[in-house]
Amino acid sequence: MTMSTRVIRLCTTIASAKPLYVTMWVLLLPIELAIAATEDPTSIDDYRCGRLSSPGQYGPYDYRTATTQQKYLVEAGHFNLNTELLIKGTSTPRPGPDINYTLRVFPNHPRALKSAMELEEREKTKNPPDSTGYSMECWFNRALRFTPDDPEVRLVYGIFLLRQGKNNAAVEQLELARAGGLSSGNFNYNLGLAYFRAKEYEKARVQAYKAKELGFELEGLKNLLTKAGQWRDPPPKAPEQPDADEQKPDESSAEQTAAPKN
Repeated sequence: MTMSTRVIRLCTTIASAKPLYVTMWVLLLPIELAIAATEDPTSIDDYRCGRLSSPGQYGPYDYRTATTQQKYLVEAGHFNLNTELLIKGTSTPRPGPDINYTLRVFPNHPRALKSAMELEEREKTKNPPDSTGYSMECWFNRALRFTPDDPEVRLVYGIFLLRQGKNNAAVEQLELARAGGLSSGNFNYNLGLAYFRAKEYEKARVQAYKAKELGFELEGLKNLLTKAGQWRDPPPKAPEQPDADEQKPDESSAEQTAAPKN
Protein backbone atom coordinates (compact mmCIF):
# COMPACT_ATOMS: atom_id res chain seq x y z
CA MET A 1 0.00 0.00 0.00
CA THR A 2 1.40 3.38 -0.96
CA MET A 3 1.61 6.34 1.43
CA SER A 4 -1.12 8.21 -0.48
CA THR A 5 -3.46 5.19 -0.23
CA ARG A 6 -2.92 4.99 3.57
CA VAL A 7 -3.67 8.72 3.94
CA ILE A 8 -6.89 8.37 1.91
CA ARG A 9 -8.03 5.40 4.04
CA LEU A 10 -7.18 7.29 7.28
CA CYS A 11 -9.20 10.29 6.16
CA THR A 12 -12.11 8.03 5.24
CA THR A 13 -11.99 6.41 8.69
CA ILE A 14 -12.00 9.79 10.47
CA ALA A 15 -14.86 11.03 8.31
CA SER A 16 -16.93 7.92 9.02
CA ALA A 17 -16.24 8.23 12.78
CA LYS A 18 -17.32 11.87 13.01
CA PRO A 19 -21.06 11.23 13.50
CA LEU A 20 -20.27 8.93 16.46
CA TYR A 21 -18.07 11.62 18.00
CA VAL A 22 -20.79 14.23 17.60
CA THR A 23 -23.36 11.86 19.15
CA MET A 24 -21.13 11.26 22.18
CA TRP A 25 -20.65 15.03 22.64
CA VAL A 26 -24.41 15.57 22.66
CA LEU A 27 -24.86 12.85 25.28
CA LEU A 28 -22.09 14.18 27.51
CA LEU A 29 -23.08 17.83 27.36
CA PRO A 30 -26.03 17.63 29.82
CA ILE A 31 -23.83 15.78 32.34
CA GLU A 32 -21.18 18.50 32.18
CA LEU A 33 -23.82 21.19 32.60
CA ALA A 34 -25.21 19.37 35.64
CA ILE A 35 -21.75 19.21 37.22
CA ALA A 36 -21.19 22.92 36.61
CA ALA A 37 -24.58 23.80 38.07
CA THR A 38 -23.91 21.93 41.33
CA GLU A 39 -20.22 22.73 41.75
CA ASP A 40 -19.17 23.51 45.30
CA PRO A 41 -17.47 26.94 45.35
CA THR A 42 -14.75 25.54 47.59
CA SER A 43 -13.70 23.14 44.83
CA ILE A 44 -12.90 25.92 42.35
CA ASP A 45 -9.26 25.67 41.31
CA ASP A 46 -6.62 28.38 41.39
CA TYR A 47 -6.96 28.94 37.64
CA ARG A 48 -10.37 30.50 38.21
CA CYS A 49 -9.81 32.02 41.65
CA GLY A 50 -6.16 33.00 41.42
CA ARG A 51 -2.97 31.66 42.91
CA LEU A 52 -2.58 32.19 46.63
CA SER A 53 1.00 33.37 46.23
CA SER A 54 2.43 35.57 43.48
CA PRO A 55 6.04 36.70 42.90
CA GLY A 56 6.89 39.67 45.09
CA GLN A 57 3.71 39.37 47.15
CA TYR A 58 3.75 40.01 50.89
CA GLY A 59 2.36 36.82 52.41
CA PRO A 60 0.18 34.89 52.37
CA TYR A 61 0.09 34.34 56.12
CA ASP A 62 -2.29 32.43 58.36
CA TYR A 63 -4.11 35.17 60.28
CA ARG A 64 -4.38 32.95 63.37
CA THR A 65 -0.60 32.59 63.72
CA ALA A 66 0.61 35.83 62.14
CA THR A 67 2.82 38.03 64.28
CA THR A 68 1.63 41.31 65.75
CA GLN A 69 4.01 43.10 63.39
CA GLN A 70 2.61 41.34 60.31
CA LYS A 71 -0.96 42.18 61.32
CA TYR A 72 -0.10 45.79 62.10
CA LEU A 73 1.67 46.38 58.78
CA VAL A 74 -1.41 45.26 56.84
CA GLU A 75 -4.25 46.48 59.01
CA ALA A 76 -2.83 49.90 59.79
CA GLY A 77 -2.28 50.57 56.11
CA HIS A 78 -5.25 48.75 54.55
CA PHE A 79 -7.90 47.59 57.03
CA ASN A 80 -8.81 50.23 59.58
CA LEU A 81 -12.30 50.62 61.05
CA ASN A 82 -13.52 52.78 58.15
CA THR A 83 -12.59 50.07 55.68
CA GLU A 84 -14.09 47.31 57.80
CA LEU A 85 -17.39 49.23 58.01
CA LEU A 86 -17.26 50.06 54.26
CA ILE A 87 -17.22 53.82 54.92
CA LYS A 88 -14.10 54.46 52.88
CA GLY A 89 -10.77 52.89 52.09
CA THR A 90 -7.67 53.17 54.24
CA SER A 91 -5.20 53.83 51.41
CA THR A 92 -7.73 54.47 48.61
CA PRO A 93 -11.06 56.33 48.39
CA ARG A 94 -13.06 53.07 48.12
CA PRO A 95 -12.83 50.18 50.61
CA GLY A 96 -12.71 47.39 47.99
CA PRO A 97 -9.03 47.61 47.01
CA ASP A 98 -7.91 47.64 50.65
CA ILE A 99 -10.08 44.61 51.46
CA ASN A 100 -8.57 42.95 48.38
CA TYR A 101 -5.02 43.57 49.63
CA THR A 102 -5.86 42.38 53.16
CA LEU A 103 -7.32 39.10 51.88
CA ARG A 104 -4.38 38.47 49.60
CA VAL A 105 -2.01 38.72 52.57
CA PHE A 106 -4.36 36.97 55.03
CA PRO A 107 -6.76 34.75 53.01
CA ASN A 108 -8.45 33.62 56.25
CA HIS A 109 -8.90 37.09 57.80
CA PRO A 110 -12.47 36.60 59.16
CA ARG A 111 -13.42 40.27 59.50
CA ALA A 112 -12.11 41.09 56.02
CA LEU A 113 -14.12 38.18 54.61
CA LYS A 114 -17.22 39.55 56.35
CA SER A 115 -16.56 43.04 54.95
CA ALA A 116 -16.09 41.63 51.44
CA MET A 117 -19.37 39.74 51.78
CA GLU A 118 -21.23 42.87 52.89
CA LEU A 119 -19.66 44.94 50.11
CA GLU A 120 -20.84 42.44 47.51
CA GLU A 121 -24.33 42.55 49.01
CA ARG A 122 -24.35 46.35 49.01
CA GLU A 123 -23.15 46.62 45.42
CA LYS A 124 -25.56 43.85 44.31
CA THR A 125 -22.98 42.32 41.99
CA LYS A 126 -20.50 39.46 42.37
CA ASN A 127 -17.53 41.52 41.25
CA PRO A 128 -18.11 45.25 41.75
CA PRO A 129 -15.95 47.53 39.58
CA ASP A 130 -12.99 48.96 41.49
CA SER A 131 -13.89 46.61 44.30
CA THR A 132 -12.42 43.43 45.82
CA GLY A 133 -11.40 41.77 42.55
CA TYR A 134 -12.99 38.37 43.23
CA SER A 135 -16.48 37.03 43.85
CA MET A 136 -17.24 35.81 47.36
CA GLU A 137 -17.20 32.22 46.12
CA CYS A 138 -13.58 32.79 45.15
CA TRP A 139 -12.63 34.55 48.38
CA PHE A 140 -14.00 31.62 50.38
CA ASN A 141 -12.33 29.19 47.99
CA ARG A 142 -8.99 30.90 48.58
CA ALA A 143 -9.47 30.96 52.35
CA LEU A 144 -10.42 27.28 52.56
CA ARG A 145 -7.61 26.20 50.22
CA PHE A 146 -5.18 28.05 52.46
CA THR A 147 -6.57 27.08 55.90
CA PRO A 148 -9.23 24.35 55.60
CA ASP A 149 -9.14 23.83 59.39
CA ASP A 150 -10.03 27.43 60.35
CA PRO A 151 -13.45 27.41 62.08
CA GLU A 152 -13.81 31.21 61.79
CA VAL A 153 -13.74 30.93 57.99
CA ARG A 154 -16.36 28.17 58.17
CA LEU A 155 -18.53 30.46 60.32
CA VAL A 156 -18.42 33.40 57.91
CA TYR A 157 -18.92 31.07 54.95
CA GLY A 158 -21.92 29.51 56.68
CA ILE A 159 -23.49 32.94 57.23
CA PHE A 160 -22.86 33.78 53.57
CA LEU A 161 -24.58 30.57 52.44
CA LEU A 162 -27.46 31.24 54.82
CA ARG A 163 -27.98 34.67 53.25
CA GLN A 164 -27.92 33.02 49.84
CA GLY A 165 -30.73 30.68 50.87
CA LYS A 166 -28.43 27.61 50.69
CA ASN A 167 -29.62 26.34 54.04
CA ASN A 168 -28.31 22.76 54.04
CA ALA A 169 -24.88 23.92 52.87
CA ALA A 170 -24.91 26.57 55.60
CA VAL A 171 -25.67 23.93 58.24
CA GLU A 172 -22.75 21.84 56.99
CA GLN A 173 -20.30 24.74 57.27
CA LEU A 174 -21.52 25.82 60.70
CA GLU A 175 -21.32 22.27 62.00
CA LEU A 176 -17.71 22.15 60.79
CA ALA A 177 -17.10 25.42 62.65
CA ARG A 178 -18.55 23.89 65.83
CA ALA A 179 -16.40 20.79 65.36
CA GLY A 180 -13.43 23.16 65.11
CA GLY A 181 -14.15 24.51 68.57
CA LEU A 182 -16.43 27.53 68.08
CA SER A 183 -19.02 28.15 70.77
CA SER A 184 -20.62 31.45 71.78
CA GLY A 185 -24.05 32.98 72.07
CA ASN A 186 -23.75 34.56 68.64
CA PHE A 187 -22.42 31.37 67.05
CA ASN A 188 -25.09 29.12 68.55
CA TYR A 189 -27.80 31.57 67.48
CA ASN A 190 -26.58 31.48 63.87
CA LEU A 191 -26.34 27.69 63.95
CA GLY A 192 -29.87 27.54 65.32
CA LEU A 193 -31.09 29.87 62.58
CA ALA A 194 -29.49 27.61 59.96
CA TYR A 195 -31.20 24.56 61.51
CA PHE A 196 -34.52 26.42 61.45
CA ARG A 197 -34.12 27.33 57.77
CA ALA A 198 -33.31 23.67 57.06
CA LYS A 199 -36.49 22.69 58.99
CA GLU A 200 -34.52 20.85 61.68
CA TYR A 201 -36.63 22.40 64.42
CA GLU A 202 -35.53 20.33 67.41
CA LYS A 203 -31.87 21.14 66.74
CA ALA A 204 -32.82 24.80 66.27
CA ARG A 205 -34.48 24.85 69.72
CA VAL A 206 -31.42 23.32 71.38
CA GLN A 207 -29.22 26.03 69.86
CA ALA A 208 -31.67 28.73 70.95
CA TYR A 209 -31.41 27.40 74.53
CA LYS A 210 -27.61 27.40 74.35
CA ALA A 211 -27.46 30.91 72.89
CA LYS A 212 -29.62 32.17 75.75
CA GLU A 213 -27.48 30.40 78.35
CA LEU A 214 -24.38 32.07 76.87
CA GLY A 215 -25.93 35.52 77.20
CA PHE A 216 -27.29 36.10 73.69
CA GLU A 217 -30.46 38.14 74.22
CA LEU A 218 -32.04 38.38 70.74
CA GLU A 219 -35.41 36.60 70.56
CA GLY A 220 -35.62 36.33 66.77
CA LEU A 221 -34.97 32.58 66.63
CA LYS A 222 -37.47 31.93 69.43
CA ASN A 223 -40.06 34.05 67.60
CA LEU A 224 -39.52 32.12 64.36
CA LEU A 225 -39.93 28.80 66.14
CA THR A 226 -43.03 30.09 67.94
CA LYS A 227 -44.60 31.27 64.68
CA ALA A 228 -43.90 27.85 63.14
CA GLY A 229 -45.50 26.13 66.15
CA GLN A 230 -42.15 24.58 67.08
CA TRP A 231 -41.14 26.43 70.25
CA ARG A 232 -40.95 24.60 73.57
CA ASP A 233 -39.69 26.13 76.78
CA PRO A 234 -36.47 24.50 77.97
CA PRO A 235 -36.93 21.82 80.64
CA PRO A 236 -36.34 23.05 84.19
CA LYS A 237 -32.85 22.55 85.45
CA ALA A 238 -32.34 20.05 88.22
CA PRO A 239 -31.15 21.69 91.46
CA GLU A 240 -27.43 21.52 91.83
CA GLN A 241 -26.28 18.91 94.30
CA PRO A 242 -23.49 19.88 96.68
CA ASP A 243 -20.22 18.12 96.18
CA ALA A 244 -19.51 15.08 98.32
CA ASP A 245 -16.67 16.97 99.98
CA GLU A 246 -19.10 19.70 101.02
CA GLN A 247 -21.56 17.19 102.52
CA LYS A 248 -18.88 15.41 104.55
CA PRO A 249 -18.43 16.95 108.03
CA ASP A 250 -15.09 18.39 108.91
CA GLU A 251 -13.67 15.70 111.20
CA SER A 252 -10.99 17.96 112.60
CA SER A 253 -13.61 20.52 113.65
CA ALA A 254 -15.76 17.77 115.22
CA GLU A 255 -12.81 16.46 117.22
CA GLN A 256 -12.00 19.96 118.44
CA THR A 257 -15.61 20.54 119.51
CA ALA A 258 -15.81 17.21 121.39
CA ALA A 259 -12.45 17.62 123.11
CA PRO A 260 -12.82 17.90 126.94
CA LYS A 261 -11.85 21.12 128.63
CA ASN A 262 -8.93 21.05 130.97
